[in-house]
Amino acid sequence: MSQLLRAVLVAGLVAVAAADQLSLVWIAGFVLLSGLLATFAEAGQAKAVARTVAPGDVGGAYGALQATDSAAGVVVPAVAGVLLTETGAPTALSVSAALALSGGLALLSRSWPATRTVEEGLRQRSLRAGAVAFLREAEDGFSLVWTSRRLRHLTVASFLLGLGLAAYSAVESIYVLRDLDVAVVHFGLIVSAGAVGGLIGSVASGRFVRRFGRIRLTQLTFVLTVLSALLLFVPLFAPEIAVVVLAVQFFLWGAFVVANNVQVAALVMQTVPENAIGRVMATRRTATMGSILLGSLVGGALGGAAGTVWVLVLFVGLLVGAAAFAFRAD
Repeated sequence: MSQLLRAVLVAGLVAVAAADQLSLVWIAGFVLLSGLLATFAEAGQAKAVARTVAPGDVGGAYGALQATDSAAGVVVPAVAGVLLTETGAPTALSVSAALALSGGLALLSRSWPATRTVEEGLRQRSLRAGAVAFLREAEDGFSLVWTSRRLRHLTVASFLLGLGLAAYSAVESIYVLRDLDVAVVHFGLIVSAGAVGGLIGSVASGRFVRRFGRIRLTQLTFVLTVLSALLLFVPLFAPEIAVVVLAVQFFLWGAFVVANNVQVAALVMQTVPENAIGRVMATRRTATMGSILLGSLVGGALGGAAGTVWVLVLFVGLLVGAAAFAFRAD
């Protein structure tokens, strides 16, 4: 249902853009509602996986789903950028609406095993009854995450990772284009290297699970993420190789972060019982969105007050903290 609602939402935006009434208010409202629907879709995907595969295969199946999603997240924006440039925003949005509609209809066309218990059905009815029940569900989700050692530490690790990434993203273009004086065309190549790394990370991460185990591989990706972030300081001392070093850093960063996201998602699915998946996913999504908001504000403020180098220091410090919590999740 969330997919169909997203299709309607995008179609509405197309109509507003075609009528030449598009404004910042419309865009902000679209982003807000789209984010809410994405949260519902993520929780629904998780529950669908839990209902369609054997209990012992849930982590691997959801990891494969996340890998596919991450790969699409690398390829689709590039295609969308070309489509936007060649045809304009209304056409690109129309294609987006058509894809969302196709996905929603494909999901509705198959039958899903109904495994709801009576207790879960009552809980869902009380959720629809009012805000009090909604707050109770939110409290349950937080409690489920906090009382599980693995979920608690993985959630904190993901929060710190998102916080650091958002803080750095707030000043990334300033650091690369202004401080390091990298040409715009070279910056485009650097970002493309990151996209290639993300694609490889999404595809290859599953192959290493059998060798290291999922929890060890997750911890390893956190450590490798920290090491790749340290490469950002190299151009400060050797500006003549800035483009090469940054291309390597973006490639490694894309591979390790995407691989990390895939493995953390699979670990969460392995840990959470099916009747709690929606609440746990919503809680983790809230923490992720909160980290992006807070990190962007802190990164921009610190960069403006003290300079981009101090944002890099904060960035690496938060990644170290994330890795420390990941090792405590064992």
